[in-house]
Formats: sequence, structure tokens, C-alpha cells
Amino acid sequence: MHGSLFSLLVVGCCCCGVVIASTSPNLLGAIVGGTSLRSERFASRLSVYTSPLCLTPSYSSLFPLSPPLPLSFPPQREYSVTQKYTVNGAEVQAGIYRSETFNQSGQAVYGGPNDPRMGDTADLGCPGWFGHIELSRPVYHLGFIDEVKKALGCVCYSCGKLKNLLTKPDGQPDHEMNEIMGIKSRKKRLNRMHSYLTPKKICQHCQSSQPKYYRKDLHIEIEFPVDMEMAGPDRKQFFPASEAITVFSRMSDEDVRYLGLDPVYSRPEWLVVSVLPVPPLHVRPSIFAGGSQSHDDLTHQLVNVIKANLSLKDASDKGESR
Repeated sequence: MHGSLFSLLVVGCCCCGVVIASTSPNLLGAIVGGTSLRSERFASRLSVYTSPLCLTPSYSSLFPLSPPLPLSFPPQREYSVTQKYTVNGAEVQAGIYRSETFNQSGQAVYGGPNDPRMGDTADLGCPGWFGHIELSRPVYHLGFIDEVKKALGCVCYSCGKLKNLLTKPDGQPDHEMNEIMGIKSRKKRLNRMHSYLTPKKICQHCQSSQPKYYRKDLHIEIEFPVDMEMAGPDRKQFFPASEAITVFSRMSDEDVRYLGLDPVYSRPEWLVVSVLPVPPLHVRPSIFAGGSQSHDDLTHQLVNVIKANLSLKDASDKGESR
């Protein structure tokens, strides 16, 4: 009953085009793979589906779990049906990587946005399956970029630990830090942690200087202090999402919990998108009228994403500047 109700809530969000659902193990299998999958870790790079600060606490309050479910999850790409495949002796790569929708014979192109592996809209018994696009470079998620910036301000750029210890340099307890740890609301704890740790200019663990982070439109900029080795002529630089992943990946599970996130369901690096889910044609059906076919607007946007991704990959392979 719990799983069914939560599934309805999330599918409702997906149908309106807002893909921000936090997921239970059975739900993700049902939506993207058709099965319930249980394996080693929650989807690294599953941020496009995960809302740890909002939906996860709500889910926990509706259906409290004590102790937590002993489940963990594979990477999001493993839920995708667009895995490596052989068709008529020809090998098809994993993922959606071609911008063509149909070939000259009018058949859907494997590896394209209308890949037959994602289901057939003519089959009433087929619910459709998700595919995926491997992004050439990770990108910030519009829904979580502010949380990413807050988390970066709390974590040491060099060692990946929280900037502050639970005790002061003189050995006395840091009462404010301990008070923050006692906040039950994850969202409020992250906000308080951000307010307290972001002004810290030195990491108490490794004694390294700390940069400042700024949000500018849809990306984050970093400003290095003068005494940091990375500080060149231009101390304020673009901070790519790939480097945010590198910083967050150094965090211990304990620090992730202190920050108000969850090391099993919502590590901070999963708030950055590196694998983009591709919804099945059942969500974006084509229209046939007057003997011609017109694609859904979402399909057109997916084609644009694929083309941009291919161009970026080509530039990256040629060693062009980021």
C-alpha cells in the first residue's frame, strides 16, 4: 500500500513534466526498469530523480522506517533499458547518442530518441521504459544548484571534511556546532551549517585556506584566496560541476549525515547531473496527421540535447578548452 501510494504521487509529477521525484527502491524499478532492483548503492548521479531535502523527509514522515530498509541501489544508467545491444549482427552502444529519430525506411533508429528499446506506443500492454544519455560533462541541476553551493561552502576544498570540528582549538566543545547537529530537520540543518561554516577561511582539519563560492545564473564560480596554489592571475573562476563532484566524493558518510543529507539515499555529488534520463515515447507521443508525422516538443528538446552533447564530446576529444 505504501509503495503504491508513493508511486502514484511520483508518476503524477513525471506526467506533468517535473522530474524531481525522490524514489523508493520498488518505485524506481517500476518506472525505469519494470522490475524491483536491489544492489549495492543508491544511484550515483541519480540527482535528477532525488529531492533529499524535501521529498525524502516527507516520505519518511508518511511511512516511518525503523530501522531503515536494508536496501541500496545501482547507478541510474543500470535502470535504463538502453544498454549495449546487438541488432541484426550490429552492435548498438548503451544509451541514447544519436540525434536521428527515424531512418529512410521509416523505422525508429536504435540509439536515437525514439529507440525501440524504450517501448512501442502501439502496444497497449507496453508501459514504456526509460533510456539515458551519458553527458559528456556533468551539469548543475537547476533544482539543486543552491543546495550544491551551500554544501560546497561547508566542506573543505582540499580534504573534503567539514571545515569545523565539534571542539574548539582549546579543546572546549563548540556549542553552536553541537546545537546544529541536534537539528532534526535536514533542510534547516543544512541552512544553519551553511551560515556557520561558510565564513570559515581555514579548515580545522588540514589547516588549508578556503575559497568562496558564488552562484551566477546556472553555474557556480569560485574565488581562491591569494595564498592558495590555484590562485592565478584571475582568482575568480568558473567552477565546473565535475570539480564539485570531486570535492563531494571525498566526504565521509558521517560528514554527509552531519550536513543533513543521507549517504545511502542522497549524497551531495548526486545533486549534480551526469546521466540524463530519457522518458519513453508514451510520455511524448508523436502525432500523425495528413500522412505526416510531427514529434512532441519534448522529443525536439532531447534532439537538441543530444546534438549539443555530441558537439561537446567532440570538442573535448580534440582537447579544446572547457
